[in-house]
Amino acid sequence: MGRIRLLWQNHHIDAALDVASEATEWPASHLMLPWPTLVHRTTGVTNEWWRWDLGAARHVDYFIFWGHNFTAGATLTLQANAVDSWTSPPLAMSVARRAGYAVAEPDATYRYWRLVASDGANPDGFLCGGWAYLGPHFEPRYSFARRTRRLEDPSAVMLSVGGQMSSVERTPYTVIAYEFDAVTDADRATLEAMWQAVGRHREFALVEDADDLNTVLLVRATAPWEFAPFVVGFSRWHLEVETIR
Repeated sequence: MGRIRLLWQNHHIDAALDVASEATEWPASHLMLPWPTLVHRTTGVTNEWWRWDLGAARHVDYFIFWGHNFTAGATLTLQANAVDSWTSPPLAMSVARRAGYAVAEPDATYRYWRLVASDGANPDGFLCGGWAYLGPHFEPRYSFARRTRRLEDPSAVMLSVGGQMSSVERTPYTVIAYEFDAVTDADRATLEAMWQAVGRHREFALVEDADDLNTVLLVRATAPWEFAPFVVGFSRWHLEVETIR
């Protein structure tokens, strides 16, 4: 199994967000709501940008941008600076486009961060984004030993007295369970602090394999976190999450 990483200390939540443009019915404020399908839309497709003021210099290991419509030809650049100036920022790096999200690993500490996007061939005529993560990560000493995946459909199906069917269609989602055979006491303390922050009500991100940026997920916990000690200094842990939709 790959090295799992957990991302919950999201500087995006408290940041001051500014954008190059916004469509009237799709404002930038949508990007501050944790539903990647409720997006902010720009009015153009070239030299569009999103800028975060974190209030102070903060460390960012991962930058993740969900809910985009970038095409394969898009040019995506992550910039960062100690001041709100973008002529020649000290950090400028490419952002990898994936299905549903874009991601970079800057491993840097700055106050101001900016994503710049140009996608001239985008047939939509606009660019969009639904949620972002800017922050550090936590990697347990030992990764998960087993992983199971279940597909859920919350749609409701009803039958009339005569047997005719009607339904209320809802968005399917995925439930994933991770089994950790060994969690150190130090890691358990960090995980317990994480639980206090996210519980079952707040989204967080995880990277199933630190060496594979195709394994980024936006999730929330679906069950309490139980730690079962089995030898001195170690516990077993079961983590179950569902994907945010």
